[in-house]
Amino acid sequence: RNLTKPFLLSEHNHFQNHLIVIRFANMKFALFAFSTASFVSATTDLVEYCPDPATDFQEERESGATGVVTYTDSGWSMKGWMRISTKASFDFTGGGAWYDMDLSNAHNGVNNNMYVTYPYSDNCGITCYCDSGGNLDSQGRGCAEMDWTENNGQCYSATTWHNPSDGSDHPGYGDHTTLNEGGLNSYSAVYSADGSSVDLTVNGHTMTGWSHQQDMQSRGAVLYSSQWVGWVPGTFCGGDGSNLDESVYELKNLKFKARVVQGPEPRRCDAVEQQI
Repeated sequence: RNLTKPFLLSEHNHFQNHLIVIRFANMKFALFAFSTASFVSATTDLVEYCPDPATDFQEERESGATGVVTYTDSGWSMKGWMRISTKASFDFTGGGAWYDMDLSNAHNGVNNNMYVTYPYSDNCGITCYCDSGGNLDSQGRGCAEMDWTENNGQCYSATTWHNPSDGSDHPGYGDHTTLNEGGLNSYSAVYSADGSSVDLTVNGHTMTGWSHQQDMQSRGAVLYSSQWVGWVPGTFCGGDGSNLDESVYELKNLKFKARVVQGPEPRRCDAVEQQI
């Protein structure tokens, strides 16, 4: 029997060096002690989230990165080399994510993106980061990766699946979409009711593939967004990435429907509606 299950009834619980005593009907007391800075339970129902990026995301600054992120109420503007991630991980089964990207000031030859990977524990930031591009966490582990979009500036988008849980499929597979240069582009990731497949849509072009169901449901998907140089789809777009420091993209209208698997629950949409 899972003795920690009673704590899953609470959205947010915070303990430090506490001795916890649980009594079950017709059972002996169960005693255990732990020390954590924060304990946050998973949510069991699908919830609509309208995250507050300044609170619900965190910076993951790689060595040498000098970029700047400016948060808005429903997204952010990113200039230069930078990466951010959600503090929580999510199970998108039966739900999904929706967002827009304004690429009018993004430079071709620079990769701006939105993607998910599946860290092995609470997302502690850059030391927990893993992907399928050869980046390992602090324990030397890679992980599956799903690139909802990797944009070549404002020209061309690649949507790519990297399926193996150990991150061993570096090239992956997927499809491409021509972007609205100098304008707004719309994206979504919609997961099936059982969580086994996902429809990734870029400007009306839908691509269907595996959802990384086991990793997503057990560890949760962390959302990442970054800007960097080194690889872009569509070499015909021009640009050499030399203007990374001046390249800017804006992500807007971010909303998703999911269950929290690990980490702090982000702002709910009903909380935003109550403020209006």
